Amino acid sequence: AGTVLYTCRDITQRKQAEIQLKKRESHYRQLVEHLPAGLVVHGADTQIVTCNPQACELLGLSLEQLTGKTAIDPDWQFLREDGSIMPPEEYPVQQVLQSQSSLNNYIVGVQRPGNQGQIWALVNAYPIHDHHRLEEVVVTFVDITDLKKAQAELRYSEARYRLLFHEANDMVLIHPLGTVDAPGCKLLEVNDVTCHLLGYSRDELLQMTPLDLIPPLELQEVPEELETLTETGQLLFEKTLLT
Repeated sequence: AGTVLYTCRDITQRKQAEIQLKKRESHYRQLVEHLPAGLVVHGADTQIVTCNPQACELLGLSLEQLTGKTAIDPDWQFLREDGSIMPPEEYPVQQVLQSQSSLNNYIVGVQRPGNQGQIWALVNAYPIHDHHRLEEVVVTFVDITDLKKAQAELRYSEARYRLLFHEANDMVLIHPLGTVDAPGCKLLEVNDVTCHLLGYSRDELLQMTPLDLIPPLELQEVPEELETLTETGQLLFEKTLLT
């Protein structure tokens, strides 16, 4: 009968290392998939290697549709913060490839394919090197569309307020309420009619308090008026103003 020779080598540590590596990879994958931000990994040629579900949702494409696409692709169009079309050399991936360094807090508009509309994203990107050679570019982006809309609405509201404020036919003076013990607070804002009727420049008025405009004989009424205003939230009164 023949003879069989067996040799054995203890590979326990290697197997344990492989198990730990698989656990870490699984953990990493779960973290990426549940990030509250889109994540896209580009190769050195800008082709998309992988991405997470949030990226698919924000860009309006499936994982299969995204994989293999390059940064410059007709399925999407990037916009500058002012709404103008962003040239390819300003794309996040292209900037990282060009500079070989990170890109932080970069605001980008994304015109998604079809009728999915436009979103705004806050983008961060960084390169991954292997022996000083760039291997990949990781791009993360957070949807800030609601924030951009709120900022636009605020700008519109402020512009409308300024128009009403300066076009009013009456004098308008804004100042802190103050207290009975310390009623004299500097004016914060005045409209054009106030400057015209009182004969002061805006800069001069903003260095004054309302008390500077009231004749001395009427100053004694101020504490009582201020107390009423504090208690009721409104007050209708007549005052002589110095010019």
